[in-house]
Amino acid sequence: MTAFLPSLDRGAGDNLQEQIVRQFITAITEGGLRPGQRLPSVRESAARWCVSRNTVVLAYERLEAEGYVEARSSSGTFVHRMPPGARRAITTPSAGLEAGESRRPRPARSSLDPAFVDDGQHRPLQAVPLSLGFGSNMPLYRAREWRRVVQRLLAPDGWRGGGQFQPNAGLPFLRETLARWLTARHGLPVDARQVIVVAGLQQAHSIIARALLRPDRSVMLEDPCYIGKRRLYEAFGEGVRPVPVDEHGINLHDTSFDGVGLAVVNPGCHVPLNVTLPLGRRRQFLAAARAAGTLVVEE
Repeated sequence: MTAFLPSLDRGAGDNLQEQIVRQFITAITEGGLRPGQRLPSVRESAARWCVSRNTVVLAYERLEAEGYVEARSSSGTFVHRMPPGARRAITTPSAGLEAGESRRPRPARSSLDPAFVDDGQHRPLQAVPLSLGFGSNMPLYRAREWRRVVQRLLAPDGWRGGGQFQPNAGLPFLRETLARWLTARHGLPVDARQVIVVAGLQQAHSIIARALLRPDRSVMLEDPCYIGKRRLYEAFGEGVRPVPVDEHGINLHDTSFDGVGLAVVNPGCHVPLNVTLPLGRRRQFLAAARAAGTLVVEE
């Protein structure tokens, strides 16, 4: 476990939480804390740093929101396997080169997976272990137990006898479970009636576009973004206003919210650039959206 000890100045202008966050970011980006390294627990950190547990919790939550650490269930908090500094190195063409060094040309490679390229050589198929999904390596002999558990969960909603038509918003027990989780995880007073279970992002964006967009308002999308999302909003006949994304996420320089009814963003892990929007830019974005009366949808 890391022996990282922040140097806290209680007479400084910024509060202890800000100091802890800033020093953690410096240690992670400069290599003092390595990706995957486990961090002290909240209780241990509070005792070692002589601060309240709430200060540590808020600092860890902010570091997690900005992509520097990740919380793993029942395991603790760890330095993110690919923190923002590492992501910028991957997306920067000259990353890792010394001054004056040129990148050697690489041989051309097909963008297709070799398994789908017919090179005339037929290889024997390899056995693949059965997996029930969600990262599970549950062996086949437990499939019957898995089925019993699923049937017991679905029975209250009339699925034991082969199923009945269910509400379009999703199974009631699933929506209630999600509402309880959201309330406990984010402190939001979520009611099950506010939860809609969708088949995927395309369906979610279709519902959002139909429900929230007005004919005289445009939608703001990150540029670049998932092409299917952009085409969906264009198909609805709504004007799309792109907002550029750099190595720090959304860049609001010279960006206007005038006439924008809906802004769809992915601040946690942008696709396809894989960058995390820092807290400062998040606040700037929300302030601009609030001033313009723009609804914000976070993926």
